[in-house]
Amino acid sequence: MAGIPGGKTLAVIVAAVVLTIYGWLNSERETQVTQPASMGVTSSPIPEFTYTNQEGKRFGSEELRGSVWVANVIYTRCPTIASPMTANMARLQEKLRKAHLDAELVSFSADPLFDRPHVLKTFADRLRVEFSNWNFLTHNDEPELHRFLKTAFTAPVERQTSPADDGPPQIRHSSRFYLVGKDGRVMGAYNGLSPNYDQLLQDIRSLE
Repeated sequence: MAGIPGGKTLAVIVAAVVLTIYGWLNSERETQVTQPASMGVTSSPIPEFTYTNQEGKRFGSEELRGSVWVANVIYTRCPTIASPMTANMARLQEKLRKAHLDAELVSFSADPLFDRPHVLKTFADRLRVEFSNWNFLTHNDEPELHRFLKTAFTAPVERQTSPADDGPPQIRHSSRFYLVGKDGRVMGAYNGLSPNYDQLLQDIRSLE
C-alpha cells in the first residue's frame, strides 16, 4: 500500500507531460483553409519593408507588390528546424513549377548580423535552392527585423543567447509557412515541418 501515493504522483506527472506535448503539437498544427474567406485574414497589410537578399541587392515590399508569396523564418546556424524547413520550401517551389502557379518565396533570417548575403547564399546553395522566385533576406538591424517579423506574421522570434556569446546562437523562431495575398495581407499559416502541400497549392491558386 505504501507504493500507491508514488504511483499516483507518477501518473500525474505522465499526464502533465502528455498534455504539454499535445498542446505543443496542436499549436504547430497548420491552419486548415479551403477558400480565401476562411483563411483568417489579418486586419491590415503587413508593414512596408526593404531588406537585403542573398545577392546583396535590396528586396522588399516593392518587389512583391501584386504577388502572392510564401514566407518563413530561418537562420543558417539553426541546429534543428531551419534546414528541414528550407528543404520543404524547395519542395513547394518544385510543386509550384509543376502546377504552373506563380508565387514568390521569401525566407527571413532571424540571425541577420551573422547571416550576411554571402552566408545566406552559401546556405541556400548547399540545399540546392533555385533563386528565380526565392529570396533570402537579411538586415543590419536585428531588433528592427525581429519587430517586423512579430508585427507582420505574429511570428515568435527571440534571441535567447547574446550575439557576443561563443558558439551557435539559440534563437526561438516560428516553424510555419505564411501565405501572403496580393494585397499584402497574411492569408494563412501552415506547418513548415510537415506541410500539407495540396492544401497550400489550392490556397495559392485561389489567390491568383
